[in-house]
Amino acid sequence: MSQSVTTLAIAATSKFAYSQAMKSLGFKRSGNHMHRLSEDLFHGIHFQASQWGSSVEGKFTINLVVTSSMVYEAWTGKPLPRNPASALFPIQQRIGSLMPGHQDYWWSVSRTTDIAALEREVLHTLTTYALPFFTEYPDSKALLDRLRQNKGLPGLTNAQCPLIHAMLAKDLGYPDEASAQIQKALTDAGVSPFKATVARVGHQIGVL
Repeated sequence: MSQSVTTLAIAATSKFAYSQAMKSLGFKRSGNHMHRLSEDLFHGIHFQASQWGSSVEGKFTINLVVTSSMVYEAWTGKPLPRNPASALFPIQQRIGSLMPGHQDYWWSVSRTTDIAALEREVLHTLTTYALPFFTEYPDSKALLDRLRQNKGLPGLTNAQCPLIHAMLAKDLGYPDEASAQIQKALTDAGVSPFKATVARVGHQIGVL
């Protein structure tokens, strides 16, 4: 069975971006996704095809991911995937929200798409918007500082933020701060089913 035009377009643009810039910036390419280690975090570039595409036309977008083995495992109870760019947690940012207009953006492809022009456009988008985004998150301390300032993290709900705050604080040597965040999350959860998730995380990181 032949590959769809969307799959072929993603493969071409990913390979081009990797060879022209991302490899020299420390990224590794696994499948069509890319990731690099930044201190104790991973920066990921995740290509996502639209589920509504066909063999002759379709769309794709790019998700930017910031994750760590510690946070992912504490949240899911599972080890970080071998390809960190597929984790999509805790930080997930659609690249369109960083582009002019700040709206979700999908590249449309068909059998008549100029792939060379598409490759250049995607590379420009990654270097212009993805790389500055990643510089905001060099390590776990940067994530913790942002949460301490109540700025939140892209991709997280308000209810999830105290849990990630607690994980990071505990891992970086602030157990009392971690405990306070779990207690806050328990109070905020009230009698909702999410309270069980808070308790699980609290036990997982050893503050309950």
